[in-house]
Amino acid sequence: MDLSDRSAIVTGANQGLGKAIAAEFVKAGAGVLLTARNEELLSQVQDELRPLAHRARPVEIMRADVSDPESCRAVVARAKEVLPDLAVLVNNAGVYGPKGAIDDVDWGEWVQAVQINLFGTVLMCRALIPFERGGRYRVYF
Repeated sequence: MDLSDRSAIVTGANQGLGKAIAAEFVKAGAGVLLTARNEELLSQVQDELRPLAHRARPVEIMRADVSDPESCRAVVARAKEVLPDLAVLVNNAGVYGPKGAIDDVDWGEWVQAVQINLFGTVLMCRALIPFERGGRYRVYF
């Protein structure tokens, strides 16, 4: 697949599936903005992926928390700066959250998992909708 005329935001891109998705996008020629909460791991992924980039396509990183609306808006603002051909949002960020009986698990950890896994996906989409409406490309969520 040739994605040399497209770019993507990939959340949760510092490890696992997000990192693998980002690598495939880069190998296919896409520019990427990789986000996650752990900036050190993001930097390592950026170092691994930059040599795979086609024709100096951007492999950018940004520390972000998808459970925070302002952080999501900042990601979109950064994407507008570095990815003029933004076409894809990969909502990959997620956490396992606490495991166990509902009356035994830490309530704060449970709420945080819902904020990241559910609200984070919606918040990133909400942040991108104005970009999609005013942009040259249709963004696929």
